[in-house]
Amino acid sequence: MSQTITRLPSEILSKIFLEFDWSSFFSTRLTCKKFYGVTKSRHFWLDHIQKVKEIFGYVLPLESSCYTTQELEQWVTHRHRVLYIWSKHPTIRDQKFTISDVGSDDMPRSDFDFLPGGRWLLVRQSETFAFILDVESSSSAPKMKVLFDFRSVEAPDGEEPDWVPENLFSYWIDRSKSRLSFLLVATSFYYKTSRVFVTEVELSGDGPADATFISHSRATFRTNLSKDENLPFWLTKLNNADSDGPRSWEAILNDRYYVEFNFERSSMKVYNHNALVGNDSDPLLEQCPDALVIKDCKNIQEIRFIHDNILVAIGRNKVYVFEIHQSDISRNVPDVRRLHTVDMNGPTDIFSPIKWFPDASEIIFFKPRARVPWAHLRIPHDKSTPLQTNCNIDAPELIVSELQAGFFWSLIKQAGFGNGDFTLSGLQLVKHTWDLTTSQCGLSHLSISLPDYIQGNDVEAFSEEVGRVVLTKYKYKKRVAQLQLTLMEMDM
Repeated sequence: MSQTITRLPSEILSKIFLEFDWSSFFSTRLTCKKFYGVTKSRHFWLDHIQKVKEIFGYVLPLESSCYTTQELEQWVTHRHRVLYIWSKHPTIRDQKFTISDVGSDDMPRSDFDFLPGGRWLLVRQSETFAFILDVESSSSAPKMKVLFDFRSVEAPDGEEPDWVPENLFSYWIDRSKSRLSFLLVATSFYYKTSRVFVTEVELSGDGPADATFISHSRATFRTNLSKDENLPFWLTKLNNADSDGPRSWEAILNDRYYVEFNFERSSMKVYNHNALVGNDSDPLLEQCPDALVIKDCKNIQEIRFIHDNILVAIGRNKVYVFEIHQSDISRNVPDVRRLHTVDMNGPTDIFSPIKWFPDASEIIFFKPRARVPWAHLRIPHDKSTPLQTNCNIDAPELIVSELQAGFFWSLIKQAGFGNGDFTLSGLQLVKHTWDLTTSQCGLSHLSISLPDYIQGNDVEAFSEEVGRVVLTKYKYKKRVAQLQLTLMEMDM
């Protein structure tokens, strides 16, 4: 039998090996020289990269021609090993970075995300600036690129004096590009208007070793803000000064449209910024005829573009899918059409990041107290294909204090008591094993003890793709905040 198999053409063997699970594949490739030779070809690993893209939604940050065959194999192997770390206890390596001058003595409002690939950390400090940190660079000389700094922004003419703007960052990954590219939008919300700055960012380099980001300004413009006429100005200003209060606004964009969402009114205004590419004259942008108000839900928690001009809004127990298109009034004035309203018939307060796949975007919802997956929503990118929901997924329950939700796996923060306060004492990784045909979800657990110096840190981001976790701690020196980042990586 084995002699018959070895006589098969290499192309057939390659397709057979692609159907193996990862452990079986590695065992089989070592049984004979022919099998090993088939799995060392560049064509085999390019096919495997396509499979990883379709199953897990992971893509190469650069064109495949920028990688050697060995680098392609390492890229695929790393992502599979992260999925199989639950079969053994990984070694944890850590690295520390210190970023100076990230704000005043007030606690900055910060957001941390790993960009696709898991190598670059995008940090947005609403009070100060946004930057990219290459976590594979040396901690003694970290490679950091500042993308935008709010401290250089001036208020528009005619604004209320001494008004403290609400600053927001948002970004959108451009999946149409052959290498990692995204748009960063920085918005300052004043009393009457907002100022919007769009920066285009793209990965440059001939290979992974010299990959770095380049950026340039794409557009600058202003928008008019609607105000509640029944609310006195002094009260509006007082609410604005409360930096610890809930956000009033969200700003998102794709390569054509810019959206401002007001949480208090559950309303959104849409602008076509594509015609302003290369324009830095700060024009007042024309909006859609009327703001779209989501009347049947006043608790929108997140709104994001998922594909082309389709965006998703996650509300209390409901999910809304909209499409933005060119209106009949003017080619520069967009219109919004609601495609779907999905009644989840259950809690939607805790959910995974919206996961991109080539043919759909998917979301996992978790039970508020037990913190286990209970529902799965699949939104096809083809509008003619119906949405798929799978609710009441059966999963073992956990009683945990705090969970950082992911799609394939999540983090549970274990707290201890020290120095008169609760501190982070450990992490538990929880892997979600889905069987959506039977509404079953198995959970695998892996506990990680943290060293004493981690106390006082908080988990801000983790990469499911490469198994990295970022913990942060702020220190103050002469009333200036310093950001200390601890990168933990599972060495498999």
